[in-house]
Amino acid sequence: MQDNQNGCCPQNLSGQMGGKNIVKSIVKNFYDKMLTDERTSHFFNKIDMEKQRTMFCTMLGIAIEGPGKYSADDLRAAHKNLALNDNLFDLTLQKFGEAIDDHNIPPEVRQNILSVLDRTRDDILNR
Repeated sequence: MQDNQNGCCPQNLSGQMGGKNIVKSIVKNFYDKMLTDERTSHFFNKIDMEKQRTMFCTMLGIAIEGPGKYSADDLRAAHKNLALNDNLFDLTLQKFGEAIDDHNIPPEVRQNILSVLDRTRDDILNR
């Protein structure tokens, strides 16, 4: 996956969401939700969560507004041995939506972000 020039939080994305610190807080909150849910927590055993948060934030920024392009091959490789399915993907989107809601992000921005993430479904589920 290519890094974007602004690291974790591209300016346009962070601007839409209320600032770089809000984006970081949303991503942290999202992973906190994933780590405390018994349906998803086991996926993060032996994962460097700081690195995971940074990679996810970078992918999110690239997927929403660039510059660069996330690699479908990278997403497929990273998730291929995890036995993921549509129910787990839907749960992940739900958790990210909850993390966004916890930060009072405008509904149109929330929907845009979740739609972009949903477009990664087939790559993450290796279809």
